[in-house]
Amino acid sequence: MLRKAHGIFPDRYLDYQRVKITTERAVVLAQNIVDARLALTRLRQTHPQPRLTIPLADQKLVDQVTEMQTLSDEVAVVKKKVQAVKEQAKSRALEVEKLRMERAEAEKAVKMSQVEEDDSRLVPLYDWSVSFRNQWHRKSRFLTSISSGTPHHLPCTNLSTTFRNHSQPPRTNCI
Repeated sequence: MLRKAHGIFPDRYLDYQRVKITTERAVVLAQNIVDARLALTRLRQTHPQPRLTIPLADQKLVDQVTEMQTLSDEVAVVKKKVQAVKEQAKSRALEVEKLRMERAEAEKAVKMSQVEEDDSRLVPLYDWSVSFRNQWHRKSRFLTSISSGTPHHLPCTNLSTTFRNHSQPPRTNCI
């Protein structure tokens, strides 16, 4: 019967098809609107007031860029300090190794020299050397710095007093 109507009223059938397609499209669009409203409601619940506006977002971006630049500068300073400490540690290690070699040579020289036990000059020197070494060993445990002085004077900063009382300045010993 629809075919008969189609043949009789072709304009009306085309209008019917257009209305049918438009109605289906309207239903789909109405469903999309409902879905969009639901998504918007969920977003509002997830991000309550005050919401981030474009000017606030721009200001936050500027603040973050400034903070990142500051942190980047701090990292660069720390890296330079680390490099300086590494170089200082290397030079100190070389200095210690040099002193060990000199000590070994001095010990060899002492062993090589065949000193007779009768030599009365060496006993007081040996006693003084042992006493000095023991004294140096006791005092060097708390040394924080050693600076070069005159050939017969070695200024050293000792922190043994700061462990007992933080209000007192470090004690300076001269060896």
